[in-house]
Amino acid sequence: MKNTTFQENDLIDKIIKKKPLSSSLRILIPLYTTYTVFILSIFLIFIPQQERQLLNQKKETILQLTENVISLLSEINSRVEQGIITPEKARLQAIEQIRNLRYGPEGKDYFWINDMHPIMIMHPYRPDLEGQDLTSFQDAQGEYPFIAMVKKAAQNEGGYVKYYWQWKDTPQKIVPKLSYIKRFPAWNWIVGTGLYTDDIHTEISLITRKFVQIFAGILVFIVILSIYISKQVFKIEQKKEQAEKEKEIETLRLKKSEARYRLLADNATDTIWIIQLSDFTYLYISPSIQSLQGYSPEEFTGAGIRDYVTEPSLKAVSRIISEELARESDPTADPERTRVIEMEMVKKDGSTVWVEITARFLRNDSGEPDRILGITRDIHQRKMLEKELIASNTALRHAQRIANIGNIFLDPQKNMTLWSEEVYRICEHDPGLNPLSIAEHQSLFSSDDWKKFESAFQTAISDGLSFDLELRLVLPSKNKKWINLIGKPEQERGPWGHCLHGTIQDITERKKMELHIQQVQKMEALGTLAGGIAHDFNNILSSIFGFTELAKLDVSDNADATENLNQVLSAGLRAKELVRHILTFSRRSDIQKDLIQIVPLIKECVKFLKASISPDIKIQTHFIHTHSIVFADPTQLHQVLMNLFTNAAHAMKKNGGVLDITVKSIDILKADIFQLKEIKPGKYVQLTISDTGCGIPKNIIDKIFEPFFTTKVKGEGTGLGLSLTYGIIKGMQGNISVYSEPGMGATFQVLIPEQANCINENEMTIDRFPVKGRGNILIVDDETAITKWTSQVLSRLGYKVICENHGPKALELFNDNPMKFDLILTDLTMPDMTGLELSSHISAKRPDIPIILCTGFSEGLTFQKIKAYGIYDMIMKPMIASELALIINKALTRKSEPHD
Repeated sequence: MKNTTFQENDLIDKIIKKKPLSSSLRILIPLYTTYTVFILSIFLIFIPQQERQLLNQKKETILQLTENVISLLSEINSRVEQGIITPEKARLQAIEQIRNLRYGPEGKDYFWINDMHPIMIMHPYRPDLEGQDLTSFQDAQGEYPFIAMVKKAAQNEGGYVKYYWQWKDTPQKIVPKLSYIKRFPAWNWIVGTGLYTDDIHTEISLITRKFVQIFAGILVFIVILSIYISKQVFKIEQKKEQAEKEKEIETLRLKKSEARYRLLADNATDTIWIIQLSDFTYLYISPSIQSLQGYSPEEFTGAGIRDYVTEPSLKAVSRIISEELARESDPTADPERTRVIEMEMVKKDGSTVWVEITARFLRNDSGEPDRILGITRDIHQRKMLEKELIASNTALRHAQRIANIGNIFLDPQKNMTLWSEEVYRICEHDPGLNPLSIAEHQSLFSSDDWKKFESAFQTAISDGLSFDLELRLVLPSKNKKWINLIGKPEQERGPWGHCLHGTIQDITERKKMELHIQQVQKMEALGTLAGGIAHDFNNILSSIFGFTELAKLDVSDNADATENLNQVLSAGLRAKELVRHILTFSRRSDIQKDLIQIVPLIKECVKFLKASISPDIKIQTHFIHTHSIVFADPTQLHQVLMNLFTNAAHAMKKNGGVLDITVKSIDILKADIFQLKEIKPGKYVQLTISDTGCGIPKNIIDKIFEPFFTTKVKGEGTGLGLSLTYGIIKGMQGNISVYSEPGMGATFQVLIPEQANCINENEMTIDRFPVKGRGNILIVDDETAITKWTSQVLSRLGYKVICENHGPKALELFNDNPMKFDLILTDLTMPDMTGLELSSHISAKRPDIPIILCTGFSEGLTFQKIKAYGIYDMIMKPMIASELALIINKALTRKSEPHD
């Protein structure tokens, strides 16, 4: 309940009429009754409700303000836990920030801090209380407000407390106050702020006076209106006697009674005791031992210390007492000296508690020590916090190790550096030595990077500007590392500049990955370009194949012309294979291994090589076995050969020399496996590439197959060639090795499993006569040349053909008469509508119609995927008439089951 005070007011009138009601009274009485009821509702209901609501709002306000201060303390404490600042500095910083916090209409409302003892830590208007024990502090009513706060904080960690206190910064004025306090467990502080109930009464009084003024004005108006009405109704009637005024005042008071708190000695947490030195029994112990260890003073008195102390602590106590007794023989020893020890004591329930004991000798009449006086303080929470701090620091070190990041501190005044454990590891510095000074850091950097660091460092300490740099370390082991160095100056500038906090992170792997990504992007760009060229080239080849085969049909009786056209087709087939190589390079075609002869591929690579190398380099070939066959992807094998050939040529770039290439077939027996290790016994094609170049140094020969390792200058190599070569050879179940002497050249030996000769050398593709057939075919392709030759070839084979170069128009043509067509032949890549989209629309209307998809590259399309679009089969560009005729005939004569 809340105290409610109502101000007297003279504006509540009741007019009592003694005469029978007249016509005027029948008007005036309801008017005054309504007025009176309204006034009563305002003063008896509305104003008390406003007072309660105002009090609740202010209570909620001080609660929220206190929570904000607790949040501020939590933020500062988190910086302590992170090791950014010390606990002492954090507390001083928190006290100063909270001391300066003000709010309220006059900017005089404040916050204070005391602890759980209670001792006043900070009060902006009562600095005389700071550092004092307020256990016995009483307010004007004889209450103990700070004891109430401690009790409230101990029970709920927060709550409201009523008491009497000075009016803000006016000590002479003592008024009731309602405060909200909350405990900050991390530091065992109690933070509070409050409101003065007189403030609420003042605001309610202002509201009441406003209503009094308003009702007074209304009353004047009503009186004037009454007089006017009375004069009009009763012209001869005298003004009636003014009614008596009644004033109703309701005062609600809430009496609060609180029990008296116990005296300071009963609540003290520190325990005072005296021990007999002869037998270590307690002569006296204060009542607070009950809260510390659970024993009553009577249980402790007469007992020995051994019963209540752990064994390690007992040994430490015995040692310290022995040391102090030994010092008694020293004439310079202070007889009033004290000794502080931390020890672990056993509680009544069997648990242990850490305490801090401050003790000194008590002496007999002869001045000899015979007793020990001590004060025991509970530090269990502090010890637990220390353990947590140690665990937190350990976790921080592990986190820094995992993240390859360490922290540093640079003091320009002392030319001093502090390193965390991880910085020692990154810099390959002995942790047993001191960290390098600021000047000595220069030995870790290249000259250019040192200039960057020195410039950023000088700006940071002089102007307080942070920096974020990526630098290279040149370590004593000659290893090179990339680091990310971040520096942030302290806020306060000293006489020698700002001190600097920073972090160092090893980003060597990230930089390697960045280079890898750049190379991948470069290769992707080349692949995109190659894929685009190959796509257009496929369309050109399709036209060449088509029109050449048409020409063959027209000159079938001319043997010379037919032979010439066959040569065109043969060249076209070689070009088709070359396009397939380009598509594989551009990653637009899947790797396709096949049985291939290696010698013709080597000859082709040698032709390419001669056009790009110096004429001072002579190429010699020795093909001991010219028909050796391997199972490989031609493009990958071509890549392997070109990598090895170009590397050998690069080694002879300056002085020229001889590149020797030898191919022969060998048998590897089980006895040889020990030397060759990873390969199986059997027949192998042995490819040997030797050069007379500069050779490979022995210290790097074991690294040449590692990704991104290269001895070439920037722009001449990526470090990927030999690593890709190694991977491709291993993928073919083969082996690659190297032997080199500096200045004597290098020899690479490649072993690839040899396959049986089962290649059909009869190239019948260009001579196979197309299969004839019947049916209506709709051809859709945006290339006019392709639709032209395709329609002519299919027409000569007996088909009726309709061509369309635009997907949407082809769909419209189909929809006009779906049953008109027996087969659809469509390109994959077309503007406005792709072949897949067209196929999906057509198959939705006629699921039975076979659709053949033409494409220059499959782009990952499988038969399972194209079946979802209703497509029967797929033919690769450039198309040959015989292949096209065969797949169309197969589609038109297929069984009821769809193609798998």
